[in-house]
Amino acid sequence: MKSPLCYCGNVHPAKDLPELLHSLRTGPALVRQAMGQERLAYGLWMSQDALAASRAEQHRSLLAALDEHALDVVTINGFPQGNFHADVVKYDVYHPSWKLDERRAYTLHLAELLARLLPSDQGKGSISTLPLGYGADFEDSESR
Repeated sequence: MKSPLCYCGNVHPAKDLPELLHSLRTGPALVRQAMGQERLAYGLWMSQDALAASRAEQHRSLLAALDEHALDVVTINGFPQGNFHADVVKYDVYHPSWKLDERRAYTLHLAELLARLLPSDQGKGSISTLPLGYGADFEDSESR
């Protein structure tokens, strides 16, 4: 890897694909330039909405933006699945829980994307995700 630093994208609000693409230009691209790095390792966070929109266009916009800004995705943050920058995120990161197929599908789609995005010299990547769920959600029969 060309840079030992991995810039994590979850610090930028990006509830949908246009906001995510904007955040690449205004966050990690500027950091890479300021560091004088040819490329920058990047930790991608994609909300469920951004991921669905990107998949619908076969990730063309995302791939182009990552290439344009010389960002190498080496890890993906897979939670929260919704809005990372909501007023209260603490408990929402656990939803949907692993009891629901929705969580599994989202994470598998992230894994497919990561396999496509990993730099050829990287070999391995990672997805940071939530534990099984929030304890109180497993005490009753309903899940969010």
